[in-house]
Amino acid sequence: DQLRQKLPQSVKNDNFWLKYSLSKDGASVRAMVEKMRNSSRSILCIETMQGEVFGAFVSSPWIPRGAKYFGSGEAFVWNLSNSRSLRDMGNLEEQLELEHQVQMYPWSGQNRNVQRLESAEAQLIIGGGGPDEDVLEIVNADESKDDHGFALVLAPELETGYSNACLTFKSPSLPVMKGEDTFDIFNMEVWTLTPMNDIDQAEKVEYGRRFIFDNSNFREE
Repeated sequence: DQLRQKLPQSVKNDNFWLKYSLSKDGASVRAMVEKMRNSSRSILCIETMQGEVFGAFVSSPWIPRGAKYFGSGEAFVWNLSNSRSLRDMGNLEEQLELEHQVQMYPWSGQNRNVQRLESAEAQLIIGGGGPDEDVLEIVNADESKDDHGFALVLAPELETGYSNACLTFKSPSLPVMKGEDTFDIFNMEVWTLTPMNDIDQAEKVEYGRRFIFDNSNFREE
């Protein structure tokens, strides 16, 4: 499917693994972080009360890091141009199998503001801001700042969010309904990717990888 084809080559053939569901695991960023803290890559899928469906793929764990951005250029944001409610379709994977109008917005290279999470009680942020200084030197100084907003901001209790045109991904506001930058969240799912077919084995691989990074000189950005 279109979403899988945009994933990094190293995980393109991995299995989707549902790690967090707002309806089952609790409606808060803290609940999501508890479920996702060992997952290096994640796919966020948000369904609004209006049936809009959109989200993001990121490749750094959702671990609070204070007032700074992290993440990599593997990230992208996406939306479904003809959204159909997940409450009628089951889950993200089932819907994406039937939905052929997935719009992708890859990292633009204009800035490094990919992911931000100050604390487990803070907003979850993807994208935002103007061009980095090294990029600013080669772009038109008179360029519009209309796309300096956040691609995605989710409130700490995952009740509401908003999305603006975002330079990080050269993306428009992700809800496709015109004038609807803010939204009420009906459900949210966060998936990760694993080469394993068995959940127990997948968890062992994930914990092992996290242990290596936590106890070495390497740090994921």
